[in-house]
Amino acid sequence: MTATDTVTASLHGSQTGIVVTAAALNKLVVSGMTTPRTAGSTGSIRVTATDTYGNRVQSYLGTVHFTSTDTQAGLPANYKFTVADAGTHVFSGNVILKTVGTQSVTATDTVTATIHGSQSGIVVTPAALSKLVVSGLTSPRTHGVAGSIRVTATDAYGNRIVGYLGTIHFTSTDSKASLPANYTFLVADAGTHVFSGNVTLKTIGTWSVTATDTVTATLKGSQTGIVVN
Repeated sequence: MTATDTVTASLHGSQTGIVVTAAALNKLVVSGMTTPRTAGSTGSIRVTATDTYGNRVQSYLGTVHFTSTDTQAGLPANYKFTVADAGTHVFSGNVILKTVGTQSVTATDTVTATIHGSQSGIVVTPAALSKLVVSGLTSPRTHGVAGSIRVTATDAYGNRIVGYLGTIHFTSTDSKASLPANYTFLVADAGTHVFSGNVTLKTIGTWSVTATDTVTATLKGSQTGIVVN
């Protein structure tokens, strides 16, 4: 610490060698996840035990538990800090966020819940186009009554692919069904389209309706278990 005369700068003096140690354990600092990131990609995260001023508490030997605002997230198992960690530990490739949006990951001490910390503001973007999700036709339903169905283009985790512009074809296990004509998605659809009153199942039983991309046959999806009375 140095004191200096405000008029004569050469007139000064210092006390040196003042050793400062960490204060009491106060929080966990969670950091290191890159952002933005693609849904389903693996990432690493660091947890550091600190005092209120951000100084690492090297003696921390607690156990941490992970949670996330992403309910689909893959997270590390509970971890007990060791002496070798010296208050900080990297969980390498152990975090997978899967839901599009702005998410956070939180680490909490399993004994003292007030000792916790989060990395927030992690932006997750969709993965590659993977499937069509077909939904919305009410069940049970009366045979011969028209209904509406929705088709949404998604990645493997159910995130909508807003840029999908493919053409889809409908089929049904009800051979008598009346189905929508082939449809090419528009930019305005933003990856999802409702076919209003365009589906009529006519045979009593339990049926499904399937939408398939006309170029990539593996890109498809079905609503199953539709009971027709």
